[in-house]
Amino acid sequence: MNKKTEKMDSSRRIEPTVLMYVGPTVVGGLIQNAVYEGTPAIVEKIKETCPLVTNLFVPIAKYPVASEQIRKRAGAYYSAFKAVSAYKAENNA
Repeated sequence: MNKKTEKMDSSRRIEPTVLMYVGPTVVGGLIQNAVYEGTPAIVEKIKETCPLVTNLFVPIAKYPVASEQIRKRAGAYYSAFKAVSAYKAENNA
């Protein structure tokens, strides 16, 4: 097929594999505003007591929205940010 006749399947959804972590830095493997391919191993440990940590991995295109909520201290991303901050304080991470 050449480029003119190639058809795209617009119903196919591709999940992002490269995500940005917008939460606070956690000792042991999570760095604020770092880009990760896949999920770092430490996330499974944190998720046991703080399941909201997974909400802080966002597609890079959604970074401005997440950053604004955290900066304004309002919204779902800020709630998750506070939860991970509390986890960090309780676990000296």
